[in-house]
Amino acid sequence: MFKPFEKNKNLLLLLLLAGYILLLPFMEESLPGRITLLLLLTGILIAGIFSISYDFRYTAMSVLLAAPCLLTQWTSIFVDHLLIKATGIVCMIIFIAYTCVILLKHVLAAKHVTLNELYGAMSGYILMGIMFALIYLLFAKLVPDAFFFSRGGGQQLMSTYVYFSFVVQSTAGFGDITAISPFVRSFVTLEMITGVTYLAVLIGRLINAISGIHEQGPTSLAKMEEEIKEDIQAVEKFVVKPFGQRPFGIILSCLLLNFTASVLMTKWQLPFFLDSWGTSLAVLVGGFWIGISTSILYHFLMAVTFWGPSSWVWVFSSFWIVAATFFLDRLGWTGPRNFLKLITGGVILGTGNALIVQAIVAIFRLAPDANTLPVYNYFLRLIHNRITASLSRTLLVEIADKTLSFMIAAVVAFLICDLLNRKNSRHHAKHH
Repeated sequence: MFKPFEKNKNLLLLLLLAGYILLLPFMEESLPGRITLLLLLTGILIAGIFSISYDFRYTAMSVLLAAPCLLTQWTSIFVDHLLIKATGIVCMIIFIAYTCVILLKHVLAAKHVTLNELYGAMSGYILMGIMFALIYLLFAKLVPDAFFFSRGGGQQLMSTYVYFSFVVQSTAGFGDITAISPFVRSFVTLEMITGVTYLAVLIGRLINAISGIHEQGPTSLAKMEEEIKEDIQAVEKFVVKPFGQRPFGIILSCLLLNFTASVLMTKWQLPFFLDSWGTSLAVLVGGFWIGISTSILYHFLMAVTFWGPSSWVWVFSSFWIVAATFFLDRLGWTGPRNFLKLITGGVILGTGNALIVQAIVAIFRLAPDANTLPVYNYFLRLIHNRITASLSRTLLVEIADKTLSFMIAAVVAFLICDLLNRKNSRHHAKHH
């Protein structure tokens, strides 16, 4: 998927952003259209992570920021709740802001201007406009009469605020939409200043980079990438279970991570669980048997607290998570160097788990989780077949849930290993 874009990491992001803006006005008012836009938005999140994957630390942080975006955005399709929608907007604003900063940092630091830098500059400009559009949309949902529309209509549509945002950012000032709230006016002023400054500074910086090509000599990008690869290889040495000699600490920590995620998802009534990322994390930093121990103790804890004795059958699902995570880790699919493999690994976990869940429900005649009923009802209205709707619900929920859980676990594991690597490097330098 990403191979044709390896030399121009920002091109994929630019194309998806352009497609999103073009399709948004035509598709946001119908349910199939919103799902199509959400798939496109998911692609933008993935492309955003890919575009700043010059350093695996950036990749790790962007994955952690993208996870709640995906969780809330997909939930809002099935659950019509203002808090969930507002939370999703805030998460998207944070992710876009982070992506913009890292993207522009790379563009402005480039000593040799290529098409990739130009694509990055254009993507950054569009992302900035979408970020402010989300801010305006959030105000429109939370503050009555925050805007005045001379022609009426469209007050709750994302396309309206994307249009308004780029009118402000380009200082075109058509006047058909006016900010009324003083706080919104502050953001409008900030966006106008940012838009003008962006173009002035960026164009000046790119011209300086072009004029300095012959003086600066060849770019050091290849050297930087080589250093990053060496850094990653150093970190990967610690992936060979840095906590192998402290099993009880990692089991307890991962057990509590699973338990906390499960309780929060249940309390917030989200159609996801996220109660397997602690299990995958236990495998990645502790090993196979530590993962098995974590899964058994987690289901014991849930059996005596929330789920009841019947929840013991779900331990078979956890065994699959442990085995699959261990196998994918051995294949090298949990590292930051190939983001596509990380996503594919999560999809494999989710697909396999969906089949196991369907088998457990059928064999033990268990009732599905109540929080996933909105997803089931949606597919039932769409398909008009209970069996197919149930299978579709399980596949969607499990693939999304396990992909997010696997990605979060892999990222956290690498961040832990990175901290250990830097700590050991400082310790080695201090004593030598």
